[in-house]
Amino acid sequence: MQKQPQNIVIASTSEEANNIPIFAQRTILVGKEYALPIQTKYYAQFRQRMVGLINAQYTEDINQIKDFIQKYHVTFWLLERSAFIPEYITKNTWLQQYQPAAQQANAKLHKALPVLATLINSCAVLQTDNLVLLKTECIKVVTKT
Repeated sequence: MQKQPQNIVIASTSEEANNIPIFAQRTILVGKEYALPIQTKYYAQFRQRMVGLINAQYTEDINQIKDFIQKYHVTFWLLERSAFIPEYITKNTWLQQYQPAAQQANAKLHKALPVLATLINSCAVLQTDNLVLLKTECIKVVTKT
C-alpha cells in the first residue's frame, strides 16, 4: 500500500484495515478503531459510510458496487476470505452494530453469492492466506456477473 499514490482510499470491513493509516500512511474509508461516536456529525457520516460499505459488499447488483466506488472514490477493496460466510457477519460485533444492514447482508448470504465474491479471481492484485485486495478499476469495468 505504501507504494501506491497517497490519495488512494481503501474500503474494508476487516479489522486489518485499522493498520493501514499507521503503517502505510494511506486513507481507509472506515475502520473499527475510528468508530468513535464522540461527535454526532462525524459519527453520522461514519455510520453512513459503514452501512454503504456493508450494503455494497454483500449486494448482487454490480451497479450498486460501482455507485459506492464512485461516491467514495474507493481505489482498493480489502476483503477477508471469510467475509462471504454468514458467520463472518453474525460473529462480528463491529458489523452487528450496523443494523439493519448487517442482518440484511446475512440474509443475502444465505440466498446467493455476492458480486464481490465472484470478482476475487479476476480483480485481486494481492492475496494472502486470509486477505484479498481488489483493485476497483477492475470492478468498474465489469458489465455483468
